[in-house]
Amino acid sequence: MVSSEQDDGFARVARAVAARACALTGADGVIIGITDGPVVRFRFGVGVFEDSDFEGSLLVPPARALLEGRGMQGGADEAVSPGVRAEIERLGVRSVISAPVMTAQRRCAVMTAVRVGDVAFDHRELRALTDLARLAGDAIESAWALRSAYGWLTLESAPIGMAVSALDGTFLEVNHAFASCLGWEPQELVGRSFHSITHGDDVGASQRLLDQAIDDGSTAFRIEQRCCRPDGTVVWAVLSVTVVRSPAGEPQQLISQVVDVTDRVRAERLLAHRARHDRLTGLLNRAGFTDVVEAATTTARRSGTTLAVLFLNLDRFKVVNESIGHEGGDAVLREVARRLRLAVGSSDTVARFAADAFAILCEDVKDQENARWLASHLLTALHQPVVVADREIRAAASVGVAVGGASRPVSAAVLLREADAACSLAKVRGGSTIAMFDEALRDRAHERLDVEAALLHAVRRHELRLLYQPEVELRTGRLTGFEALLRWEHPTLGLLAPEGFIQVAEESGLVVEMGHWVLEAAAEQMGAWRRRWPSLSEVSMGVNVAARQLADPRFPAYVASACALVGPGKPLCLEVTETELLASATAAQAVLARLRRSGVRVALDDLGTGYSSLAYVAGLEADVLKVDRSFTAGLGRRASHAAVVAAIVSLGHSLGHSVVAEGVETAEQARLLAELGCDMAQGYLCGRPADAGELVPLLEQAAAGSPVFSF
Repeated sequence: MVSSEQDDGFARVARAVAARACALTGADGVIIGITDGPVVRFRFGVGVFEDSDFEGSLLVPPARALLEGRGMQGGADEAVSPGVRAEIERLGVRSVISAPVMTAQRRCAVMTAVRVGDVAFDHRELRALTDLARLAGDAIESAWALRSAYGWLTLESAPIGMAVSALDGTFLEVNHAFASCLGWEPQELVGRSFHSITHGDDVGASQRLLDQAIDDGSTAFRIEQRCCRPDGTVVWAVLSVTVVRSPAGEPQQLISQVVDVTDRVRAERLLAHRARHDRLTGLLNRAGFTDVVEAATTTARRSGTTLAVLFLNLDRFKVVNESIGHEGGDAVLREVARRLRLAVGSSDTVARFAADAFAILCEDVKDQENARWLASHLLTALHQPVVVADREIRAAASVGVAVGGASRPVSAAVLLREADAACSLAKVRGGSTIAMFDEALRDRAHERLDVEAALLHAVRRHELRLLYQPEVELRTGRLTGFEALLRWEHPTLGLLAPEGFIQVAEESGLVVEMGHWVLEAAAEQMGAWRRRWPSLSEVSMGVNVAARQLADPRFPAYVASACALVGPGKPLCLEVTETELLASATAAQAVLARLRRSGVRVALDDLGTGYSSLAYVAGLEADVLKVDRSFTAGLGRRASHAAVVAAIVSLGHSLGHSVVAEGVETAEQARLLAELGCDMAQGYLCGRPADAGELVPLLEQAAAGSPVFSF
């Protein structure tokens, strides 16, 4: 046991831990031996060890497991030294468990529990002792510093930086590890106040913690703060401070331990910076910019000022990446970021909001006209071409502007949403222009939200329906197929064509779910027709497919399921627009190639309306080319339209594709298409879109082998 002069606050803590171990394990006695290597120097015991003369140096069990940091369990017959055997027999011990008390540096103590009855300890009780021993490590580590009381460990040999201080923070003794961590020599710190090496901004917090610990009777506290080296550099350090108290509880000294965490703090700050900044341009990212705008809106409301958020989106940036590569595109983005930073005021904030989109916060603007002028100023800054790899790239952009502040107190999220909506309007107007968010645009945005909310339930409420428009062979007039056309039976607006909702569906992602429904419903209808009229086995069913559907990993499985509903052959034709296909050409082409190999036909729709050349179209996966209705309408009136149709027909036939002309409404158009060699036609002249019931007479006529069309 310890002597009375050593019976300080730590001894009371150690005995409290031993008593807790007794309660947890149901032991008759627990003893904690503080070690210095393999020898126990001091021990604190409860239960049968309270008045025992059990020699401290024999407390460390010989088990190798314990020396390796694991618990040990054994009976009274465990192989031990004669001295330990005699003491065990004297106390009547029948079962023993031991656990090491570990600090971050080493094993510093051993906790042993014994029972004198016949009931042996089990693994659960050993685990409880081990867990408690682990928690006791910090207290034992603090005891190492009290070398004046225990004499078994000098301050200098402590494995971490340690110092003894007076209650006012004056260093009394400092080991080499402590001084080295903070960039000093030990003799330079002795007699110096701890506050003199603490960063001025952190002195107040550390003093408050110390005063609180002394006043409320605490024995320790921990703080992370900055310490100053002699050369002025700053070290981030974690300080663990123990308040040494007399047996009466009076504070006497401070024992401090220090760990340099500068590298960890720098890493955390770098991660925090990267979390709020764009790595390519160095600008704030979306999250960081949103926080700045939120703070600015609060300030504007309090100060009575006005602010503006500008959303700037580069026009046709995808073409830039395709022409000069992504590295060249990155160079353009960095130059745009540089110009925007130079163009705004010192109090304004520029962020890269998305891939090719930037956002600008302008604080303290006068009004909407002032905000519009700022947007115009930004477009002027981008007017000069950007030179990349000896090529001049024009970084044209569309800008949307939303204004808020004291006169219009809206949140950051609302301002950003409004600026984005205005930017979308600017792009619709042709790009390279400015759009202000106003009441009309706000109403349009609300309508869009209403449409999106209603679309969420359209499939489940069976509000979607399909109409089918026939395709006919120009030469024979026979029926060759149908195109499934989606309609929405809106509960209040009536029957809506896709123009009224498909863009919302695509932007919200609902087009994937709706497209799955269309594919399944059209296939099911085609399968029913083929079972009723087997002679129509060569008639196809065309289904429009969006780019988002092609990107959905479930899409091939949906198509396979649809093919099973239709039946054998190749009656299913997926119609993809030229623009949709080119938006994700590589990925989409891979999906379509796989589907074609499985027996699905592909039609390239609205041909001629996109920005690709016919030479590029030749490399796309397709079986059918569909001429857009805009070229059909110009036949007989514009020679250029006839030339485009002739080129598409020639290209299609040379590739082994069929060619369908859409929007055929007059006999003259049909005649000219036939003369140009077009294979099939679709339009009001051939048949209007109709539901399945209305098409029965047409199907009966086709099943009998009769033509369904003539001109």
